[in-house]
Amino acid sequence: MNYSTLTLQGTFHETQPPRTSPLSIGVSSGKAFYFDFFLLQVQDLLRRPKVGTVLVHCAPDFAPGAYAGAEAVREQLQLLVAGGKDLVFFAKEYGLLQLYLGSVATRRVIHPVGAVAALGLARNFTFLKQVLDRHKITATVVRAGRYKAAGDRFRVDQLDPFNQAQHEAILDTVMAEYSEKIAPGLSLEGRIFSAAEAVEAGWVNETNTWEDLLEGWKNPKSKNKEYKPRRLKPRFGSGAKIALLQFEGGIKNGENSRDFLMGQMIGSSTFIPLIQKLRKDKKIKGVIFRVNSGGGSALASEDISRELDCLGAAKPLVVSMSEVAGSGGYWIATGASRIFAHRTTITGSIGVISILFSIKEFLASHGITHSVIRRGEYSDLGSPYREPNEGDTDIISSYTNKLYSMFVQKVAQTRNIPEPKVTELAEGHIYSGQDALTLGLVDEIGGIPSAIEWMKTKLGVSSVQVVFGPKPKTPLLWRLLGSQTGISSPASVPVLVEELAKSYLGQVQGRPQAMMEDVRGV
Repeated sequence: MNYSTLTLQGTFHETQPPRTSPLSIGVSSGKAFYFDFFLLQVQDLLRRPKVGTVLVHCAPDFAPGAYAGAEAVREQLQLLVAGGKDLVFFAKEYGLLQLYLGSVATRRVIHPVGAVAALGLARNFTFLKQVLDRHKITATVVRAGRYKAAGDRFRVDQLDPFNQAQHEAILDTVMAEYSEKIAPGLSLEGRIFSAAEAVEAGWVNETNTWEDLLEGWKNPKSKNKEYKPRRLKPRFGSGAKIALLQFEGGIKNGENSRDFLMGQMIGSSTFIPLIQKLRKDKKIKGVIFRVNSGGGSALASEDISRELDCLGAAKPLVVSMSEVAGSGGYWIATGASRIFAHRTTITGSIGVISILFSIKEFLASHGITHSVIRRGEYSDLGSPYREPNEGDTDIISSYTNKLYSMFVQKVAQTRNIPEPKVTELAEGHIYSGQDALTLGLVDEIGGIPSAIEWMKTKLGVSSVQVVFGPKPKTPLLWRLLGSQTGISSPASVPVLVEELAKSYLGQVQGRPQAMMEDVRGV
C-alpha cells in the first residue's frame, strides 16, 4: 500500500507574505504553516488513487491564528477521508485543537507519555492604558460604535461590558463547533487523561511515537511505498479556469509593507493592479476572493472595494472568508455575489476608529521640549507633539462618523438590508460566521470547497481548474540582494523604537481606520 505524510507545523497563514523590500527576503520569522500550500498538497493526494493512507503529524507548535484556521484545515482533512483515504492523525499531546482536527481521522495516535487535556477555551486580553498613564503618554480614542474595540488596549484597563459580550458570543460558537465535532453530549471542560486512560475512554485509538509509527510504514517487509509529491504547481483541477485571489494582512494606502506591530500590510497600490489583471484576463471565468484581514485604512478599503465591484460586474465574484474578515476586511468583501464564511470566522466590526497619541508630556518629563509655528489653529492636528483638545476631537469625530455612515450605507446597499437594521447590528460589533449568517452579513457557511461548488453552478460547468494568484512580482534586484542578507532579527533597540513609532504614529495617528482589534493568537 502507498502512503504519504502531511505535517501541521508553525503559525497559520493563508499564504506566504509578499516581499516588501530587498531586506525582507532574508528575514526569518519562525516556522509558518501556509494554508494554500496545504490545500495543494491535499488536492495532489486526492488525485493519487494508489495512496491509500495519509499520516498527519500535528506538531506541538501548530497554531491557527484564530479559530477558523483550524476549521479550514479540518475541512481539508475531511476531503481526504471522503476521497477514500485512511487518515491516521498523530499528536504528542491532545488539547481541544488536536481533538477537533483528529475527529475526522480513521485512527488517532498519541505519544505513550502524552495526555489528553479537555480544559475548555480561554481568550486573554492585554491592556496598556496604565503603562501609558504612568509615562504620561495620552491616547485619545474616537470611535463610531460601542463595540469598536481596536483602541481599547489604550482606552481602558479591562474589558468593558460590550467587548466582553461580543467575545463571549464568539467563544460560545467555537465551543459549540468543537463539542459537536469532537464528542457530542460530552463535557470538554476540566478533564485531563493520561495516554492510556485516553485510549480506554475512546478519545484516541492507540499510543505510539511518531518515529515508530513511521518506521512501521517504512519497514521493507510491509511492502509499503511512500509517496512524496514533486514540486506542486499553483493550480489544481481541470475545466473552466477560475482564480483564487488571496488577501491576507492589514489594509493601507500605497505599497505593501511589513509593520513592526501590525504585521503584514497590503497596499491598495499593490493589490489593485492584481484585481485589474484578473478582470482583463479572458481566460479567467470567475474569481474566488479569499480574505483574511482585520482591516485598516478606510480610504484604501474603499479603493479596493470599488475595483472589486468592477471585477464582479465583468465575471462571477465570490468571497471566501478565512480566520478574520472584519471592519475593512468586511468592507472589501461586501460587493461579491456570494459570501462564504467558516462557522468560526470572525467578521462584522462595521465601525470606524481614530486614535490620537500625544507624547508631549512624556518628552517634557525627560527634559525634552518642543515648539511649533502654525498657520491655522488646527494645522498640526494629529501631531504626537500636540495635546488634543475638545476642538481636535470634534473635528476627528465628525469625519469618523461620516465614514461610519458611508460604511453602514455600503453594507445596506450591497447586502440588501434596510439601513436602520444595519445601524442596529453595526457599532463595531464582531460576529462569528454562524451569527453573521443569521444576521444576513454572509450567505453560507463553508470554506474554499463550498465556494468552488458555487462557482461551478454559477458558470454552469461540472469541473473547474483553480489557479492561485496573481501575486506581486518580486524584482530581480530584490531577490539578488535578499539572497545575501540572511537577516534574522532587528539590528538594535533604536530600530525597535523607530519601528514602534512607525506602527502607530505612522499608520494610525489621526487617520480614521476601518480596523478591528487583533484576534490572532486566540
